[in-house]
Amino acid sequence: MTCIYIIQNKINNKFYLGSTVNFINRRRTHLRELKSNKHHCIALQRAVNKYGLINFEFRTERAFTIVPRLSSVDTIDFSNYIVRIRAV
Repeated sequence: MTCIYIIQNKINNKFYLGSTVNFINRRRTHLRELKSNKHHCIALQRAVNKYGLINFEFRTERAFTIVPRLSSVDTIDFSNYIVRIRAV
């Protein structure tokens, strides 16, 4: 399932926003990297180290049954996300 997903801190509501074509595999990869302290997003890794993985929620924000072509991505309204992406 292609989707936009969020990893949200339940304590302060800050979040990491990502997209993937396979949410289950991507979630598994995030969890493995976070548990081994090797996540590519240093801010997210530090937040997980500080608050504990149990205080983070993984959820899909928007799912797509058909993958949008790159030329049509701008038709998706990302205005609610852009400001908050850096809030991890």
